[in-house]
Amino acid sequence: MAKLLGSIIGVIINIVMIPIALIVAIPMGVFKARKNQKNRLLFTSKEQSLLGKAQRVISMNDNGLISPDRDLFEVAKCIDNSRSDYQIIKSRERFDVAFSDFLLPRIHDCHVVDWNNVISFFEFLPLDIYKPNDKSTGKDEPEWMNKIWSWADEHDIEHYNIPRESNDLINLEHLSFESISYFEREKITLLPKEIGSLVNLKFLELGSAVHPEILLNDLTELPKEIGNLTNITHLYLQFNSLSELPTQVGKLKNLKELKLGGNNLSNLPSEIGALHNLEILTVWNNNLKSIPREIKYLTNLKGLSLWGNPIVTLPEEITYIIGLKKLELGSMPNLVLSPKQKDWVKKLAENGCDIWVDDSNRSLITEEAINKDDIEPQPVVVPKPLYVPTPEEYKASCERYNRRMAERRAAEAAAEEEDEVEPEQDWYVNCDLEPENADSIRELLYLIDEE
Repeated sequence: MAKLLGSIIGVIINIVMIPIALIVAIPMGVFKARKNQKNRLLFTSKEQSLLGKAQRVISMNDNGLISPDRDLFEVAKCIDNSRSDYQIIKSRERFDVAFSDFLLPRIHDCHVVDWNNVISFFEFLPLDIYKPNDKSTGKDEPEWMNKIWSWADEHDIEHYNIPRESNDLINLEHLSFESISYFEREKITLLPKEIGSLVNLKFLELGSAVHPEILLNDLTELPKEIGNLTNITHLYLQFNSLSELPTQVGKLKNLKELKLGGNNLSNLPSEIGALHNLEILTVWNNNLKSIPREIKYLTNLKGLSLWGNPIVTLPEEITYIIGLKKLELGSMPNLVLSPKQKDWVKKLAENGCDIWVDDSNRSLITEEAINKDDIEPQPVVVPKPLYVPTPEEYKASCERYNRRMAERRAAEAAAEEEDEVEPEQDWYVNCDLEPENADSIRELLYLIDEE
């Protein structure tokens, strides 16, 4: 009887709940439909298609499966941010501007190299999006160009240094102020951040060790946007007043020569180790007290000038650089080299490297030591390239390390006839945990390889 009564009550509850669910669901559905309808009213079908493409590009980048084209990702972020701002403005006030017109000036400010690719992908032509290289459109130039030109006009920089034509400016590959006589003029202390939009630059001379008196600049800092100049191969910054370098300098993957002498640098960013193609590094006459250990990754260096800095010790990792043809260590009276570093200097000299010291530290490398022929050359270990291993590589190396350590500890315990093996937690690495950053992954892999 009780069972039957329970069944009856259950049926009654279900009958009562169905209309309640309908009462809740119907308004929710209506609300959602109205919201979708409102969005459709905000954006035309072409604009909705544009927003969908932008979202797909952003999702590709966020998922990390495929890296979208840099220009496409830059414009996609601009479109998505504009959508959010547009919806907020429309919800707060009467705003009769169409989304495409709201978007246009924001697209103009995007740092884009290949507009043809962007226009083709997003199908901008139906929305009359301005193409900067096309003078026939009659539209204004991008804002970043106008800012560079205003800055150039303010400092009386000639047209042959900063072109006033958009195509010439975009395609500019060589920028130098050395050829200009500016004896009477006020010097530039800051560069506009828009300098990072000159992405085709290959040679940038903002300083000179030969004729510093004819330069227009006395820079106190560099904009972080300097890291956008990924095609640059030569960056000259001698005789400025720089106290630090932005970490973004590590993005200049094609850089071959970096000249920083005669500044006020107290340190170099560790990101300098990412400049794998660097051949010349000069940091003479600064305030450096140390050199980052990441210098070991600059294995293509041919010239290294450190003279005139208050450096006391060099990192042991500097001995990984074995291809030097010129090394300058003069005017560093407090410098002390370790035995390993002295042996490194000796081997460099034997291989034809021009090593410069002066009376202040000549004892670091005597001619007797350099010319000593009876020293057996020792192999120098070159570090692996700076890279971020895949999770599969990391896990495989990690598991191999644990197996080797377990076998080694067991063998040592057996050889010494010990009853207990060293506790596993003292050396075991959890292969399922990912290190916090790329540097810790690399350090662990070096440890594993050494083991």
